[in-house]
Amino acid sequence: MTIWRVWQDGGHGITNKSLRYFDSLKGKLGAIHKIHIDGDRQMSMEIEAINGVVLLSGVNCGYGGEGPHGTLTLLKKLGVDNDELKAKVLNNNPVNITQDIGDLGSW
Repeated sequence: MTIWRVWQDGGHGITNKSLRYFDSLKGKLGAIHKIHIDGDRQMSMEIEAINGVVLLSGVNCGYGGEGPHGTLTLLKKLGVDNDELKAKVLNNNPVNITQDIGDLGSW
């Protein structure tokens, strides 16, 4: 039986708090396998990694505001930064990012 750790940012929907919380997890997650973003959920980003799952509320997708730009900042930290993905994050809801688009990095 595999037990995953679940980390969450508190659910306040504030982009900078979500990004700071994600930064605080550096070295704990390991390889990231999948990122699911759904702006219609309270915990709008779900990051699946080898050591557990991260739920973030202040980063999302589907429009040109602060939340989706926070998502782009997080993805850039992971080394996932391309024009196709930027357009997908800003223009679509929900968005799924998996390893088949390339290495999602480790955190």
